[in-house]
Amino acid sequence: MINNLKVYILIAMSLFFISCEMKEDKGNFINGRVVLENNSRNIKISIYEAKDINDTLFSIMNRYPSIGTKVTKNHLFDFNNEEPIKSTYTDKNGNWEITDLVEGKYHILYNKDGFVSFDYDINVSNGENALKNKSFVSPIVFADTTISGNVKIKPFSNIIIKGGLVVDEFSSLEIGEGCNIAMFDSSSKLGFDKASIKVLEGGELLLKGSKDNFIKVYGANGNKVNSKEIWSGIKVGSGAKGVFRYCEFFNGREAVFYLKSKVDVENCVFFNCEQGLGFEMNKSGNCNRNIFLACNTGLSGVKIDSFDIKDNIYYGNRKGAFFYGLGSCDFRNSMVCKNYIGLSNIELFSGIVHECNFVANDIIPAINSPELKPNHCSILFI
Repeated sequence: MINNLKVYILIAMSLFFISCEMKEDKGNFINGRVVLENNSRNIKISIYEAKDINDTLFSIMNRYPSIGTKVTKNHLFDFNNEEPIKSTYTDKNGNWEITDLVEGKYHILYNKDGFVSFDYDINVSNGENALKNKSFVSPIVFADTTISGNVKIKPFSNIIIKGGLVVDEFSSLEIGEGCNIAMFDSSSKLGFDKASIKVLEGGELLLKGSKDNFIKVYGANGNKVNSKEIWSGIKVGSGAKGVFRYCEFFNGREAVFYLKSKVDVENCVFFNCEQGLGFEMNKSGNCNRNIFLACNTGLSGVKIDSFDIKDNIYYGNRKGAFFYGLGSCDFRNSMVCKNYIGLSNIELFSGIVHECNFVANDIIPAINSPELKPNHCSILFI
């Protein structure tokens, strides 16, 4: 009897150790469930390193709180120009899991056919890390669409624009805080003059984020700067109105452009764009407290006249700000730092540059212009 008991115990112990060996060693892992209205299968889940803001940019924002807009590393997460550490897809029930992660903080991107959402600063610790279930409604899709009348999109919606979107004459489109706007390339069969969104005379486009919930505008396909696939931009035509508050624009060919219309852009970020903000033949407007970061050209003005461009940060661009054609402006109280060219103009563009700091710019350290007159500016070579 005792011998039989020993045999049973040995068999049980053997089975226990075998089962332990057969268990998959997942290391540190994270999992969750995503419910997307209509279809939760094949949502791509990508995990990215949560990088800190560049130290110099961070110190500028802290030292000069009256210029630029307050951003965190979450605002500057540009998934189109970073490679994920790992990716996976949801099963038919929306379940997903990513294994073998180093302990630390990560950003998570949920992506399907242009729909995106984000989780920021997710802490992965030892063993299993289970996230709460996430539920999303289906995105709003505009495919070669013309808006007539007045349309409001509620906060925290996901919007996909394919081809192009036109805001018609005397019509309006208002987009609320926290929305994500995914732009596919604007090869539109309607011929929108290379614009992803175009606002016609008398029309209004209002993108009104908040300091806590920016509106994100980006290329939908992992679009890269200098690629033919990047989205073409938002164009506010002559006599139209475009208002942008607390918005982030990523990877645009020409993210926002005004033609003969009032410029109204405040507390926005233009990041990794071929050109961030441009305006031509404008007589008035506001361009205040914005950040132009890592663009080929941050800000560009053509034949503009007599309005203030102030309290902005131009950091790490090829050209911080560039003006040309007969015109003038007040360029004031801004930080122009670590650009290849700080501030430049051609063809008799004139004005006064007030109380700006030019720090560690490259080939043109400060102002490349006999017409733009510096007034109480500092120039540092680092």
